[in-house]
Amino acid sequence: MWRAVRNRIPTPLALQAQNCFDGDSVCIMCQEGEESAEHLFYGYFVASIVCNHISG
Repeated sequence: MWRAVRNRIPTPLALQAQNCFDGDSVCIMCQEGEESAEHLFYGYFVASIVCNHISG
């Protein structure tokens, strides 16, 4: 959890910011956005469905 809060999850977008990744940063699961920690936990539709089921 602390990695997500501090944006330390090694996603392609985070690795590009550190010049460690030279590939495509589009989400491989949905092809609808850049694969960042925010997208994986909040923007990705499956994650939002899981969060809705957990919270309510």
